[in-house]
Amino acid sequence: MPKSIITTSQVQEALAKLTRVVDNKAFYAALNAANRLTDIAENAGCALKSGYRLIRIDDRNNAPDVNFEIALIDDIELSIVYYSMIFSTILNGRPTAQIWTWRSYKTNHWEELKAVISKASFNYIIKRFDILISNDLEVGSGEFFWLRQISNSIAEGYSVYYYKGLSTELQPISSQAEFYHFVDQCWSGSHDQHQCLALISRSPLFPPLLEER
Repeated sequence: MPKSIITTSQVQEALAKLTRVVDNKAFYAALNAANRLTDIAENAGCALKSGYRLIRIDDRNNAPDVNFEIALIDDIELSIVYYSMIFSTILNGRPTAQIWTWRSYKTNHWEELKAVISKASFNYIIKRFDILISNDLEVGSGEFFWLRQISNSIAEGYSVYYYKGLSTELQPISSQAEFYHFVDQCWSGSHDQHQCLALISRSPLFPPLLEER
């Protein structure tokens, strides 16, 4: 089974920039000052209210493992409302990403967040990468957030798989019933014994065995 791409230290560093109001504003300024900044709202299929922008930032810190960043920003409040780091690797010759996501707790942003959370992942990222999802909450974005993403992927007709045990053997999750069984195995009483990884793809994976490169 491939290892999780994201490290705890990377998550802790991002959290420090986003949680406190003063640091969030400073991070907002840093993202806006990036050389390679692109507005991706239209590309992601997001119709945003005036004052919001959905942006992609490339090569901001020259970090080889962070492929790019996505942020929903509020230009009136001068704050970051939604932020994702997209970490990329190659699995079996296919571009694969693991995503760490932070979302604002402020209720005034909720309507914009609902649209961006799903569309940034599935209208934008999955067109470019397979998505690797982990039950490791230290580097995740909340247990139930990712469970919903897997369930939504099945409903949307994407190909979903999970790594069986500690091997590189992939098992398909082709229905919601199979997904519930997967949850029972990986997120219930015994999930702390090992990490569970699921993979979402726009197309079926052949052969059904992935190797880390």
